[in-house]
Amino acid sequence: MYLAGVPEATASQLYAGTSGPYSFNSLVRHYFLRRGPNVADI
Repeated sequence: MYLAGVPEATASQLYAGTSGPYSFNSLVRHYFLRRGPNVADI
């Protein structure tokens, strides 16, 4: 993963097959409706 090599990035989480946690951006773009083996959030 590219982010692992960036010194400013200390941690990351990957949500595969489901949407990530709720945020204002995800509520506006309806990311919470995404499901399936072809979707992921970092």
